[in-house]
Amino acid sequence: MNKPQVSLCMIVKNEEKVIGRCLDSVVNLVDDIVIVDTGSTDRTIEIIKEYESARLFHYKWNNNFADARNFAASQAIGDWILVLDADEFLETGNAKHVIDNLKYTKEDVFAINIVNFVGVDGTRTLENKHVRLYRNTGKYHYTRAIHEQLVHKDNKNITVNLSDLIAYHSGYLDDVVKKKSKTDRNTKLLKLQLKKGKEGFDYYNLGNELKKEKKYEQALDAYLKAYKKKEDPFINWVPICLLNIIETLFTLNRYNDALEILKDATRIYSDAADFLYMKGAIYLAQGRKEDAKQVFTLILSERASFKTVVKSSDFIEYLPALRLGRVYEIEKNMDKAVQYYSKALNVNNHCFESLTSLMRLFAIHTSIKETLDFAKPFLKNNLEDVLLFVLNDGLYELADLITQEFEIEENILDIIQVKISLIQNKALKNDLFGKDEQKLALALKKKYLDAGDIYLLNRLNPSQELSQVYKSIIRNSFLAFLIDKEFDVSVLQKEEYTSEFCYMIRKLLKYNNYEVANELLDYVNLFAPSVYAKLGGIFFSLSQEDLAMSFYEKAESHTLESQDFLNVILWLRAQENKQEANRIAKEALGKFQGDYRFYEQIIETDSDPEPYLMEALDIYKDSITFEQMLLEI
Repeated sequence: MNKPQVSLCMIVKNEEKVIGRCLDSVVNLVDDIVIVDTGSTDRTIEIIKEYESARLFHYKWNNNFADARNFAASQAIGDWILVLDADEFLETGNAKHVIDNLKYTKEDVFAINIVNFVGVDGTRTLENKHVRLYRNTGKYHYTRAIHEQLVHKDNKNITVNLSDLIAYHSGYLDDVVKKKSKTDRNTKLLKLQLKKGKEGFDYYNLGNELKKEKKYEQALDAYLKAYKKKEDPFINWVPICLLNIIETLFTLNRYNDALEILKDATRIYSDAADFLYMKGAIYLAQGRKEDAKQVFTLILSERASFKTVVKSSDFIEYLPALRLGRVYEIEKNMDKAVQYYSKALNVNNHCFESLTSLMRLFAIHTSIKETLDFAKPFLKNNLEDVLLFVLNDGLYELADLITQEFEIEENILDIIQVKISLIQNKALKNDLFGKDEQKLALALKKKYLDAGDIYLLNRLNPSQELSQVYKSIIRNSFLAFLIDKEFDVSVLQKEEYTSEFCYMIRKLLKYNNYEVANELLDYVNLFAPSVYAKLGGIFFSLSQEDLAMSFYEKAESHTLESQDFLNVILWLRAQENKQEANRIAKEALGKFQGDYRFYEQIIETDSDPEPYLMEALDIYKDSITFEQMLLEI
C-alpha cells in the first residue's frame, strides 16, 4: 500500500508574522497544501507564493468559518485532510511518525493535541483536543459559523479517535490577542449562532470570549448555562467548561462557591490534576498555607496517576512545585523553597518566576559567581528580562558578571553600566544620555530607567545643570515637587503619586541608598494617609520589621489592609507579646470577617481557643489544619 496522500487545508488572513513558521513545519510532510485566503492586505500572499507545493485560493469572507473550511476541503486532492491555522505549527519528528502510520489505520476521524502558549511570554501552556485529521471521502463537512465542528453529511454519529499528533499554537499569547482583536468579532458571531439554537457548546464558547474581555460575571453566566445544557459530562468541552467556572469564581473571589463545585469535580475527574490544583490555589488565596501545601504535595506524589489533562499538564508538576516554592520562601524555609523552585524550573526551564526566585535566594546565601554558574544555562531563554530583574533588585555585581558572560548589544550595555553606577551611587565621568537622547529614550522604553533613576542620575552630577529632557521626565512624576517651586504639592495626596513615592522608597532600599531614602521620607506627610501603611508593608517585606512598625504606628486604621494586620501580629508574636497579638488578631477578624489567617492567629494565641476554632471549622469545614488543632486542644 502506498503512503496516504495528505492535504493540508488552511484558511488565512493577514498572517505574515506566522505563516512561514507553519508552512516550514509541514512542507516536507504533506503532499498537498491548500491555502484559502479571505482577504489579506499584508505580505501573507507573497509569503505563500514562496512555497511551490502550496495552492492558493481566494475566498470572499461571509462571516462563516464552516463555509470557508468546507471550501478549502473541496480543493483537497489527498486521501486525508489535515487542518491547521496559520499560528500553529508541528514538530517534524512527531508529525512524520503519525503521517507514516496513517496507512495502517481503519479509522476515519482523529482529534489531535493542541498545545497553546499563553500569557505574556508563553511559559505557561494550555492543552485541548480538536478534530483536525480526517479521511477525504466527501462524507464529512463543517457546521457552525464559529468554533466550527466536523459532522457526517448524513447526520450519522462520528467516532472520534485520538491521534498522537501535536500542534503548537501561539495565538493565545497576550500580545497576539490584543493585536488581532478577534474577541469582538467572535462574540458577535456566537450571539448570532445562539439565535439559531441555544446549545451548551455555544454558551461555552461565548463564556470563553467574555472571559478574555474580563467580563467575568457575564462569562460565569454563560458557562453556567453551558454546563446545565451538557448531554454528557465527558464530552471534551464539558470538563473545560467546569474548570472555567471554577477559575472565574476564583477571579471573582468567590472561593467557597468554587470549593463547593470542586467537591464533585475532583471526584468525577479524579484522573486529572487540574481540579485538585485549583483546590490548592484557592486554599493559598485564603491564606491556608498548610492545607495548600498538602494538596500540592499530594499532586506531586501522585503525578503518575493523572492520566487525563483537562486544560494543562502544567497542573501536574510545574505549577504545584512553583507554588510550593513560593510558600516555603514566605515561611523562610529556604532549603524547601530551593528544592521546589528547582523542580519547577527543571520541568519548565523558561519559568521566569522560579529562575529569578532562585537567583535571589542564591545571591543571599551563596557567592555572586555561584549564582551566575547556576543561572547561566537558563539565561538564554530570557536574558533581558533577567537583567532587568537583577538590576531592579539592586544586584549590580551579578548584573555586571552577566554582561561579561553574554554578548549584549552595545547600546544596552551602555545603559546597564549607567544603571550599575546609579545603584552604587557612583558619579559618572560624563552624562551619557545628555549627549544621546535616543539612548535615553531606549533606556526608558526598555524600562532600564524611570523618572526616579533620572532624578538619581542628576544627583550624581550636582554641578551640572538639569537638562530640559531630564526636567520633562521628572515633572511627569511625583518628584516634580523637588525641582519645581511652583508645583502644587496638594496633588501629592492622590493615590497614584503616593504609590509612586512608595515605589521610589523601595527602589532606594534595594539600592542601599539610605541617604536619599531618608531625605525623601522627610516629605512623607505630603502624601495620602495610606502612605504609612504602604511603607510599613515595604519595610516588612524587606525584613526591616522594626522600621515597618514605626510606620504602622502612624497609619490610620482604615488604611491598613489584611496583610498589614498580619505583619503586625507576626511582629508582636516574634516579640513574645501574645496578648497584644491576640487583641490585634481579633480586631482584624472584625474588619476582615471570616479571614482564615486571623482565625489561625487567634487560635494560636488565645487562652481559650475552642470557641474560635469551632467557629472557624464551621466556615472552613475541610480544613485539615483546623481539624488537627481541635485534636490537640
